[in-house]
Amino acid sequence: MAEVRRRRFNVIDRAVQKARQEIMAQEDANVFAAFDAAASVENTLQDISDAGLLKKDLVEIKGQIDRWDLVTAKFFMHINEYNDILKWGAGGGQGVGGGELDPVTMREVLQTGLYARIWGADILVSKIVPPGTVFGVADPEFVGVMPIRADIEVIPADEPKLLSVGWVVSEIIGIGIVNPRGVSAGRKSVVIGS
Repeated sequence: MAEVRRRRFNVIDRAVQKARQEIMAQEDANVFAAFDAAASVENTLQDISDAGLLKKDLVEIKGQIDRWDLVTAKFFMHINEYNDILKWGAGGGQGVGGGELDPVTMREVLQTGLYARIWGADILVSKIVPPGTVFGVADPEFVGVMPIRADIEVIPADEPKLLSVGWVVSEIIGIGIVNPRGVSAGRKSVVIGS
């Protein structure tokens, strides 16, 4: 019966796929930890409004990078902070009547549910970014590297005596921030939820 199930659902491919996803999540965690460490080396950590992420908060994060003649290329944030951005057009912003978005952008947000760029910088959401934290990052060639020394490798690790099938999945990478001026961060002093 177990053999029929394995053939029908291809357990090996699923296990390798899950392992790759877990490794990628760990890579993201390591990159964000490197961003966190680098963000306060040359730049000042910015305080994000506890009531919610405002445009001025993003401008202050961006300003820390721009003052070094670098261009902010990406903002990384948790979904909680991204939802704060979506409130800008619905009366949650700091503009007159709460609206922060022009009508064309507001239409795009309403149709797609996405607000993906601001001031030429991509907005990227990850569950790995700690809630209450936003990272601003310059173009990759001005920030750091993540060399892959050995790509993801899957090695069978079966234990016939225990009648178990297993795999060892590994990769060897490096992460280096060579220019901490290209990384800035903002953080809420009080984090609500997770």
